[in-house]
Amino acid sequence: MTYTKNVGSQEKLLGGPVTVLFYDCTTLAFDTEREDPAEDADGVEQDHLLAKGFSKDGKHHRAQVMLALIVTSDGLPVGYELFPGNTWEGHTLEAALKALEGRFDVARVTFVADAAMLSKDNQQMLQNKGLPYILGYRMKSAPAAVKANILSPEGRQPWAGHGSEEATEKGWYKVIDQEGARVIVTWSPTRARNDAHKRDKAIEKLHKKLKRSRKPGSFSSRGYGRFLAFPDSGDVTLDDAKIKAAAQWDGLHAIVVHGADELEAQDVIARYHQLWEIEACFRTNKHDLKIRPIYHWSPRRVRAHIAICYMAFCCLQHLRKHLDLLGHPMSPARIRNELNALQLSILRHKGTPDRYGMPSHATVDARRILTCVGLTWNEAPFKIPPGRTRKTGQTKA
Repeated sequence: MTYTKNVGSQEKLLGGPVTVLFYDCTTLAFDTEREDPAEDADGVEQDHLLAKGFSKDGKHHRAQVMLALIVTSDGLPVGYELFPGNTWEGHTLEAALKALEGRFDVARVTFVADAAMLSKDNQQMLQNKGLPYILGYRMKSAPAAVKANILSPEGRQPWAGHGSEEATEKGWYKVIDQEGARVIVTWSPTRARNDAHKRDKAIEKLHKKLKRSRKPGSFSSRGYGRFLAFPDSGDVTLDDAKIKAAAQWDGLHAIVVHGADELEAQDVIARYHQLWEIEACFRTNKHDLKIRPIYHWSPRRVRAHIAICYMAFCCLQHLRKHLDLLGHPMSPARIRNELNALQLSILRHKGTPDRYGMPSHATVDARRILTCVGLTWNEAPFKIPPGRTRKTGQTKA
């Protein structure tokens, strides 16, 4: 795991003590199917990085790497790590924690991650270290007693005033105790409508497919195909019982929290919802900073490319944070576009070797960005001092 400076310097850089860290992984695919060999011809272990695995971009046929990222609740980066592309993201957490322990007082940090990190090994590891955590919870894979409790109306509490119409519209939550942890279940009417809409659209597509063919060989029992019945003999049909069973889960979401007993259920849920910050960080890296495509193949050069992109990401996120504190919030894309618009045109005098610089106009936002980092932009033309002439005849500024 790559981190910056020491504990005191980091806390000063991050604006205070770190109490919450958000962790997630993404995949970066390459335009190749070639994988790095784990060993060379003599059986010596190699730096194995590019490998095929589950791709979050749907590019399973291509080699990829797994990028793990840790950020604060403000989206400020704390560290990153690269893993081989065939690594299950749940197996990356322990390696991240080992590196983190030497940099932070992790005893006071609550880890927040999605359901991909929810494994018995990860939970046990965090508990053994005495670290509180908030993780997404897989409701449908829970024990039968827990699933029955989730679906039961007993213990539900509205978000707003009890029994009011506003409370029903905002949804409800309930807390279930499970082996020393709390499973917090929420129901949202908006999420329920979205779940029902997606299922209805899927069933509509299944209806159309059934009209074309009812042969079992042309259907899959995965995905929305789970709503179909596959008899040993006969045509494939829609299974109303499966559809009704799926509808029970519309609008439901659950998280599991261990430790952090000082946090009320509403606070835990609000903290988990801050995971959008790390998703935004991945979008910034992939789209604004264009961390991909990666035009390198050797592990050493790939690691160098990611390191450079990470440093650019650190600068961008801290600049964005400082602009927020100054009352000038800007998105990463806006910051990049404003800085890219700052240009310097060089004019050459036809009769003499003199050259002149013509700065472009700086917008108000561009000036705010420069002021934030202690720079100014002078739009007045100026004469460029003479420099050494290159062999090509060009003058070096």
